[in-house]
Amino acid sequence: MDFFTLIGIIAGLGFITGSILMSTSIMTFVDLPSLLIVGGGTIASTFISFSGSSIMAAMKDMVTVMFKHKIIYMKTIDEIVDLAQRALKEGMLGIEKVKVQSTLMQRGIILLTSGINPDKIHRALTIEKQAQIDRAMESQAILEKMGDFSPAWGMVGTLIGLVIMMLNISDPSSIGPSMAVALLTTFYGAVLANLFFLPASTKIQQRATKNELHHDLIIEGILSIAHKENPRMIKEKLVGFLTGEAAKADSNEGGDGKAGKAGKAGKAAPAKKK
Repeated sequence: MDFFTLIGIIAGLGFITGSILMSTSIMTFVDLPSLLIVGGGTIASTFISFSGSSIMAAMKDMVTVMFKHKIIYMKTIDEIVDLAQRALKEGMLGIEKVKVQSTLMQRGIILLTSGINPDKIHRALTIEKQAQIDRAMESQAILEKMGDFSPAWGMVGTLIGLVIMMLNISDPSSIGPSMAVALLTTFYGAVLANLFFLPASTKIQQRATKNELHHDLIIEGILSIAHKENPRMIKEKLVGFLTGEAAKADSNEGGDGKAGKAGKAGKAAPAKKK
C-alpha cells in the first residue's frame, strides 16, 4: 500500500468534510440527481472517446496507484551482472533457465539464447518497451480526460438546476435551496477531477517515466551480454545510468530501507570477478 497516496485521499476528503461540518450537516451536500449527472456524464463521455478495453485498463491502473510501485534498480543491475557472469562461464545456453521478475528481461534472455544478433535483439526489446510505455500513457490520457469531463458535466448539472430554478422563480422561498442543489454538481465535478482523476493521471505518468529508465537499463544490459562485455564493466556502465533520484528509488519506491542501502553499497563497490 502506498501510504502517501492514501494519506492524500483521506486528508482531502477529511478537509472537505470537516469544513462542511463546521457550517452545516453533511447531508446538505448529498444529492443523488447531481451525482448521476456528473458520474453518468463523465462515464458517457469517456466511453464515447475511448475503447472499452482501454477504459478498463485505465481503471485498473487507477487502482494500482494505491499500491507501491517497486523498482529496485540495483537489484536489476545485479541480475544483469549475474547473467553476464553465467554467459561467460557457461555460454548463452547457461542462462536459459534463469528466472527473473521483469518480463522484458525474460524476453531478452529468450532472444540471447536463440542466437539472434544484437541489432535484432535491440529492435525487438525496444518495440516491447515502447508498447508498455504507450499502454501506460494511454491510461494516463484517459484519466486526464476524465479530469476534464467531470467539471464540465458539473457545469451541465448546474445549468439544469438553474433552468429548474427559473421555472419556479415565482416562489422566492425555493430559489435558495434550488441554487444550492444546482451548484452541487459543480462541486462534485471539481472534487472528482482534483482529488481522483488528475492526481492518478499524474502518478501514472511519473511511474511510466521510471519504468522507461528501468527498461533502458535492461536493454543496455542485455545488449552488453550479447556483446560479451566484462561483467564488472557492465555494472559500472549501468550504474552510470542512474541519476541521483533514481539511485534513491530503492528506499523511496521499494519500501525497504535495507534495499536502498544495498543499492548504494553496490554503487560504491563494483562486483568482484569470480
